[in-house]
Parts: sequence; C-alpha cells; structure tokens
Amino acid sequence: MQHKLILGFWALMTSSFVLKIASAEGETVSRERPLMAVCVSKNLEETGKNLVSENFIIKDGQVETVVKGKFLTDTLIEEYGLQSVEYGGQTQDTIICGGEQIVLGEGSSAYNTEIHGKGETVGQQNVYDDGVAFFANVMSGGEQNLSTWLGDKGGVAVDTKVYAAGVQNVFTGSKANTVTLEDGALQRVHAGGYVNTLMINSGANSLIYSGAILEGEVKVNGTGKLHLYAGDKGQQTKVEEIILKGKESQLHSIATEVDGSSSLIGKLSGEGSVIYTSISTGSTELNPYYSLLHIDDLSGNIDFIFRANFAGGHGDYLFIEKGTGNHTVSVMDAGTEIINASFSSLDLITDKSGGAYFTLKNNFGEKADAVDGGAYMYDLKQKDYNGGKIWYLAISEKPSTFLIIPPHTILPIAETFENEKDKTVSKNAIVSSHTSDFSVSEDKFVLQNFLLNDDRTVYIWDDGETEGTKFSINNTVEGSGTLYVEAGGFSENTTVGNGGSEVVAEQGISKSTIVYEGGRQSVEGGGTAIDTEIYGGNQLVFGEGDVNDGVVSSTAYSTKIYGQGDALGQQSVYDDGVVSDTKIMRGGVQNLAKWFADDDDFALKSGGLAMNTEIFEGGIQRVLAGGEADIVTLYDGAVQIVHAGGYVKNLTINGGANSWIFSGAILGEKITVNNLGQLNLYAGDDKFRTTVEEITLSGEESKLYSIANISDGRSSYIQNLSGAGKVIFASADSHLYYSQFYIDNLSGSLHFNFNVSLAEGKGDYLFINNGSGYHTISVKDSGLEITDPSSKSLDIIVDKSGRANFTLQNFSGANVKALDGGTYIYGLKQREGDDEDEKIWYLAAVYIDNIPRGRRTPRHLSHNQTVSFLSTIPALRDQAPEVVRSADQHHFSEEREQSVVSANAQSFTDQILLRPSNKNKLSSQLSEELLVSDFLTTPSTDAVLSLSVTPALVFKNELQTVRAGRGILERNKKTSALWTYAIKSKENVSADHIDFKLEQTGIILGIGGLNELAHGEFSIGGFGSYDKARVTHARGGVSNINTYGIGAYATYFDHSGWYLDSVLKYNHYQNTLNA
Repeated sequence: MQHKLILGFWALMTSSFVLKIASAEGETVSRERPLMAVCVSKNLEETGKNLVSENFIIKDGQVETVVKGKFLTDTLIEEYGLQSVEYGGQTQDTIICGGEQIVLGEGSSAYNTEIHGKGETVGQQNVYDDGVAFFANVMSGGEQNLSTWLGDKGGVAVDTKVYAAGVQNVFTGSKANTVTLEDGALQRVHAGGYVNTLMINSGANSLIYSGAILEGEVKVNGTGKLHLYAGDKGQQTKVEEIILKGKESQLHSIATEVDGSSSLIGKLSGEGSVIYTSISTGSTELNPYYSLLHIDDLSGNIDFIFRANFAGGHGDYLFIEKGTGNHTVSVMDAGTEIINASFSSLDLITDKSGGAYFTLKNNFGEKADAVDGGAYMYDLKQKDYNGGKIWYLAISEKPSTFLIIPPHTILPIAETFENEKDKTVSKNAIVSSHTSDFSVSEDKFVLQNFLLNDDRTVYIWDDGETEGTKFSINNTVEGSGTLYVEAGGFSENTTVGNGGSEVVAEQGISKSTIVYEGGRQSVEGGGTAIDTEIYGGNQLVFGEGDVNDGVVSSTAYSTKIYGQGDALGQQSVYDDGVVSDTKIMRGGVQNLAKWFADDDDFALKSGGLAMNTEIFEGGIQRVLAGGEADIVTLYDGAVQIVHAGGYVKNLTINGGANSWIFSGAILGEKITVNNLGQLNLYAGDDKFRTTVEEITLSGEESKLYSIANISDGRSSYIQNLSGAGKVIFASADSHLYYSQFYIDNLSGSLHFNFNVSLAEGKGDYLFINNGSGYHTISVKDSGLEITDPSSKSLDIIVDKSGRANFTLQNFSGANVKALDGGTYIYGLKQREGDDEDEKIWYLAAVYIDNIPRGRRTPRHLSHNQTVSFLSTIPALRDQAPEVVRSADQHHFSEEREQSVVSANAQSFTDQILLRPSNKNKLSSQLSEELLVSDFLTTPSTDAVLSLSVTPALVFKNELQTVRAGRGILERNKKTSALWTYAIKSKENVSADHIDFKLEQTGIILGIGGLNELAHGEFSIGGFGSYDKARVTHARGGVSNINTYGIGAYATYFDHSGWYLDSVLKYNHYQNTLNA
C-alpha cells in the first residue's frame, strides 16, 4: 500500500498523465443509494473542451485532483486510476473499481463512496490527516485505510459498512465512528487506532491489536468474532463495552510474545464464548505465553475457555472488579508432564466482588466435576480472599512426596536436595528453576513459582563476582517470609500476602509486584519498584543509595493503590523517597512526609515527593510536614489533605473532588478548581497562614472555602485569584468564627459568601491589593437581635486599588440592594478609604427616610401573587408600594362589617375591627400610640408582627359566630336545639409593619337549652370549633393557623330589661410562619 501511495503522489507531479480538475459547487449528500454489486463503466461526458463536474471515468494512470472549493459527483475510478481529494475538496457518490481515492487534509471529505476490487487488484480509499470519509461502503476486494501522512492526526471515517471480502484498516492516530461489519468482512485496528461504536455481524471478524481503543458499544452478533491482542503495561487493548449476542458469538483474548499481557474491558455481558489463545510463533505450534483479561463489570452467562500449564503452574487469567451471573469454565492443558505435586493448584479467576459464579465444563461442553490435567485430575474450587473470591483448579489426587524448604533457609542453597544435613548457605551458589525442579547452574539464578513463608528469607542479588542476572519470577511471599532484592537483583510478578515482605534495596529492581492486605513492599536505599499494585497492603518508599559514585533516591513508578474490604491500601513516601505516576483508587491512600521534620539533624533530608499523581473516587492523598506533591489531579470523589508544612503545586480539582488545605500549608504554581470541585483553605495566624500562589475557579459551581476555627481574625493569603466560581467563608466549629482573605490580585466574576454578626459588629473580611472585575456577594447574618441599628455598620471589603466592583445578591441569586439583617434591612454601601484610590465596602442599616415618599398604595394580595421582600422600596421595583410614616395614611379595608365586641376594648386588635364610622378615630389613635421605626424592618419581622395579632382576629370572628348560633334559641324560643354555623371571613390589615390579608374558614357546632323562669329566661349551652386561617403577607410569604376551640356560655335575660351574659372559650392554635 505504501508503494502505491508513493506512486500516486508522484503521478500528481508528472506531466505525462492526464490531469482533470473538478469545478463545481458543493451540495448536500445523502447516505441512501443502491449498492453496486460489481463495477460498471460510465461514459465521460464532455461539452466541447470543457470538463463537467460529474460522470468522470479515471483509469490507466490518470490522476484527478479535487481541491478546496471544488465538489465532484458520480466519478468512476477504474484500475490504476487515482483521485486525490486535498485540503478542502469534496466528492460524492464515487465508485472505486480497482483504483484509488485519497482524502487528505482538514476539510477534505468524501461522501457515499463505494470501494470494489477488480480482478486481483484491490480498490482503495486512503484517508489521511483529518480527511473524512462519510458513509463509505467497502465491498468485495475493497479496502479502506485510515492513517497519518504528514502529521500526528490520522484520517476519520463516519458510518462505514464493510461487506464480504472487504477490509477496513485503522492505523495510529485515526478514528472510525460507527462501523458495521457484515458476513465475511474484516477489520484491523492497530496500536493507537480508535473505534467508536462497532457492530460485528455473523461471519465477520475484527482484529484489535495491542494499544488500540474501542469506545462506545461493541456488539458481536451471531457467529461474529472479536479478537483482542493483549498488550504489556501501557499498551493494553482497551474496550469500553462488549455485548456477546448469541451463544456462537466469540471474544478471543490473544496472548502476544510475553507472559502477563492483558486487555482491559469496562463491561462484558451476553451469552457467547471468551476464548484464550495466542499468536503464532512461526512454527505450526502456538506460542507458550498466556494472557489476562481485566473486566470492570461482568454479567450474563458466558463460557470461558482457558489454556493452562498445570506442570508449570501458570496459565491464562481472568480478573473481575464486579461480577454477576452464572458462567462456565473450560480448560485446555499444555500437556507437560507433572512430576512434582507441590504445584497442586492453579488460580484462574479473581472476582473482587465475589458476585459471579463459575461451573467447570469438560472438552465435550458438558458440566464436569473434574478435568484431566495429565497425570492428575483437577477440579474447580473457590476460596475467599480479601472480601472477594478466587476460583482455582485443585488437584484431586495428590502424590505422596512434596518439595519442602525448611524454615530460616536462605537461598541460594547447596548443590543437592537429597540429604537435609548436606544443605549449606552460600551466597556464591546460583540456583536455577524450571517449573518446580530446582537445580544448580553456574551461569544463572532464577527462583520461580516458589512459596516463601514461615520466616524463610531469600536474597536476590548480583554482587559482580558471578556472571549472569539474578531473578525472582512469579513467587509468593507470606506468613513472615521475606524476599530481599538488592545489588542488581531483579524481581517480577511477586505476590506479597498477609505477613510477607518484599524489600527492594540499593540497585535492586522489582516489577509488577502485587501486595495484598497484611503484606508490605519496602523500597529503600536507592531501590526501584515498577508497576506495583497494592490491594489493602503497604508500600514504603524512603531513603537514597549510592549508584556509580552518585546518590539516587528510592523510587516507585506507576503504582496503583486499592483498598481491600475494610483494609486501606497505602503508599507511604518519606525522606528522599520519590514516586511517579501513582494512581490512587478506592480505598487507597498515599502519604507524603518527612521523618523527624522538626529535628535539625535531619534538616538536609528532603521529604517524600510524588509527581504526576491521579486520585480517583474513594482515594486519598495526604501531604504532611516536609511532603511535596507536584502535578496532582483529583477526580470525582477523590480527597486530598495537606497539613502544615506540606507543599503542593500544579493541582487540578475536578467536579466532585475535595482538597483540604490546613493552615501552614503551601500551594504553589497553578491551582485549578473545575466546575463542582472544592478547595478548602483553613485560615491561620501570622505564623501558620495558608499561602497560595494562583487559584483559578473554572465554572460557576467551583468553590473555594475559607474555613475559620479556634478564633476570629485568622487568614489565608492568595497571590492571584480569578475565575467565575464561588468564594465561601465558613466555620469549622458549631461556634461561628470569622476569617479573612488577603488577595494580591483579584479578577474575573466571582461570588463571595460572607458570614457576619451585625449585632456584634464582626464578620468575615476580604482585603484586596489590586482588584478588577465585577463580583457579587451574599451575606448571612448570625441572627442576634439588633437593638440599636443606627450604630451598626460593618466593613467587609477593602480594595486598595478601588477598581473591583461588588453587587449584593440574595441566596436565590438575584441582585438586590439590601439584605435581611434579622429585625432590620441592611444595604451594601461604599466609602473612600485613607489612600487615594482605596474603597471600603460595608453593610449599614437602610433608613426609611431614604425611601421616596408618596401615597401608600394598598398592599392587598391575591392568592397567587408573590412579592419580594424588597417590594416596599420603590427605587428597586417600579410598581412597588411606597412606605410612609404618616399615621393618617394607614389603609384598612373590610369585605364585611364587624360588630363592636366591647365598648371598653383598647387593644390594637379591638381597634382594627371597628365599624367604618370609627375609622378616622382609629387613625388618630394609631398616630398617638404607635411608634414607627426610623429603619426599614425585614419581611420576617413584619410577618412575625402580623402573625402576633392574627389569633385575636380569629378568636373574635369565632365569638361573633357563637353569638349568631345562640340567636337560634332566642328567635325560636325552643327549650333545646343543636345548631351549626360556618365561618367565612376576609380582612385586609395595613398599619406600619403589620400588613397582611386574612382569609378564615371554619365551622362551629353547638347545643343549647332555654329555661323560662319566674322573672326572666335563662339559656345555657356549649360549642366546639375548627377553622383554618390563611395569612398572606404583603412582603412575601403565606402563613397558616389551624385553630381548635371548645367553650360554654350562659345568659340570663330579666323581664325588666337587664341581662347578664358570659362566655368561657378555650382555643388551641397551630401556627406556621412563612415569610
């Protein structure tokens, strides 16, 4: 293909070829058109000497170039013809029959191309460098290649269908979105290639090579096959989701030429087969390597077919994060003779969740209790391990002899195992291991597949006196066993279990160690650990060592840290230790610190350093005194804690993540808080002030907290603060403390949330040296009662430059001119400072005298009307009612007349129920008896005052109704009667800070009797009542009162004209205040 492309481009520059330039305007294309089963000829239409924009035939070395601004349709490219669509050119409905189409450069596109071969000649569509092919159909003998030509970006294909004998190749940097493979089709995705949404129908094959990525949903239908080539660390094949639809659908995990290669699958479900296999070694036999599938979420009913070497104690492996469903397992043995039964089991599957279930099948596909392992029979068993399950094959009949290494033996060991008393310890001896049969070799040291426990200790080293490399491969250390890797020694695939230790010392290297709960890996004295995985265990990295007359730190690269059940996985990095590319997962913790941070004898030592750390949900990073972290990314659910003396720079906090920075810590370089991320700064005193170089709040829901504790006045210092997020002052204790922010440079459009106590004259504080931008603030008051608002103002912001602007907001986000200070309304004001440009922003009470006077409009509300608490300030709302202080302008209205209850009543409630004829008298009394505050009260204050008089109104309305009910007896002169009355009442009340509409509905049920006496009549009775009152406040909010009442009455009427009337009534009120 490469030779053909070179010839194609060379042909563009050769004058002997016929060059045809397309010239037509672009138009909309459609996906739908009939597919051509074979290549057909078309006529070339010409008018005189002018070439037209459609119906071209390109063949026999002819070259057609379609450049920017040109659009060509209905072209036929026959054998050895070439069409080059370059840097903005467009084609539609092109048919390739053994020819070639090139789509090159950004803006170039080809729509509805059909690609056929012709005879033995392959038809090709080659898409390079951001060129795009839309709706291509790759037919028999056709080939679509997506690759790079001049840059790093490859070609793009959108909605491609590949039919029988057609091929699609996706190379590095290229992308294919929405691909359908029909029966007989083939797709190859190479390392660095990317496919999104793939459907593999019956008879089709997709080959996904190491390092490729499949995103979206991959469906394997019928007899379709998906082949995943396993890769080494960093080059694994990655797939987001695979669905095996149909029992004959297949997923192949193909091992490459290294053991332990793996593929990563996010989600696997369905009912097909997963088959482990390997690539060819060039001979007729498959290679002897094995692969691993790592699946985050497994479900369905899938048949897994493993390959294993029982004699060698290794084979293919399945690792599951979360598993469900009932699955089957088949095992194909390598057939190597088992001569030593110490390898009596073989792990196949680790299920961290323990939710999946597996059943053994034999080679005939039938469920079986055991399988043939050569000399022995093996059955499938399970065991609990760190909250999950491990499924393994265990030997059914064990031989009578085992290889046993006694405790406290240090390997390398003596030259024979025949006699226990002949064993000696010799560091110059070399041990070689093939399967489980140990023997002595003069040029090799390999300790392999060995269980190290019961206080046994093994040293792996290269002292320079013997030739060859010293290795430890696939060993397990647990139960007080210790594996030392030092002086050039190398360890790979070590498993450290409960009680076990791996010590990687000076010039030692450990790769791919797994540390479980209770296990420990110690990297010290200049040792190196690579690709360690921690599951509830511990990794310590500290110290330095001498290498080639230089000093190097102990280092750990690419560590992954997980918890295991309730056990935390930990990586602790101390003096001069360095870690890089660590990933902290759920239950994982990274500690960075300095031993003896306050000891002068260790002043020259550096603390632990972590570079390029990623923390995911459930993971934690702790940076203690002397610790340092550079380039840290926190993802959703991650937590970072930085203590006094800790140092972090280049920190990114993504949505849902939290970083807690205690007083005395330092944040350097750029700190970015993305939307929904949260940075918490604990304020400190002058000695332990939190210091930050630059913070950017990216997104309106990104948050920066200033957290006060211990005392008021503690602060944090920020050199540069910008963005569009929220800055929130908060207190760590139930007792409210106040803190301060000192900012050198403020910009952007931030929102500040202050806490204040206006009654006490204190609150949070913002000091700015150089400010710009338009910002908003909201204020939350402590609620302590303000007894003298005239003396209460509070500075909250000082801007030395005077260039920042601030606007007050309420907690719903609306811009306002004043805020609720408890009893009174407070506004945000500014004044000049001592310096020339300095501005001071402060809170002060709003005077009613400052509000324009005018006739007060009725403040009666309809049922659905809502009024802002600022509606009483005309300057803020054009149609808001005006607040006045003249008593004779108080407005009252009634929808029905009320009767005078008592001629001597003097209470305010009595006065507002007077007849219309007495209203002038009421206004006069109010002007004499009521004092109007000089300050504007809050809506909540007015609501409380209104609700305080409402029960009396309800009580009087009920009494009026009781008197009406008693009139039944008087009118009818009955000796006894049962009566009922409904209550329906509406009042509108407005007087200074009391302004509401009352709607009362209810019912009273009573019974009474009338007795004739010698000189008069005596009536007696009782009643019960229930009513509901709705109080609509003029400044917003609706309160409710439920009233339950019971009472009795007695009246004597004398025939001479005098009477004695008495009522005893009890009411129970249930109030709900809403302002």
